Amino acid sequence: MSKRLGIGVVGAGSIGIRGALRHLCLPDVQDRVYLAAVCDPVPGRAKSAAEAYSVRQAYEAFEE
Repeated sequence: MSKRLGIGVVGAGSIGIRGALRHLCLPDVQDRVYLAAVCDPVPGRAKSAAEAYSVRQAYEAFEE
């Protein structure tokens, strides 16, 4: 049995949403990866993206 890879996405603007989050939450990749974290410096944006795409953690600072 293989382990799934947790992926973090830096940036939850339009490119992060269209380029990563929408694709990484699709059912056909769930056996290999899961969305572990999203980070965006705009207050509330990472949290909103995390809720919309079932991301486990949301951060406003990359260092977190």
